[in-house]
Amino acid sequence: MEEFIVLLPFCYLEKATIIAESIRIALASQVFDEIGQVTLSIGVTESRNEDTPTSILDRVDQLPYDSKRGGKNRVTSG
Repeated sequence: MEEFIVLLPFCYLEKATIIAESIRIALASQVFDEIGQVTLSIGVTESRNEDTPTSILDRVDQLPYDSKRGGKNRVTSG
């Protein structure tokens, strides 16, 4: 499993979720020679006034696991 973070400055949660879903669909529809088809469990969050960098990372780190528990290959926002 690989993990990475994408930052979308000035992008609201709703728009970021749409972008994440587009990425998920695009990659899930591909078949790769070495590994076949992939699934993506994506977590999307936005910065809140009370957030620190650590609290954002903690929240976004948990969201993909919430996606996997919800059935894998999905986007979860929170």
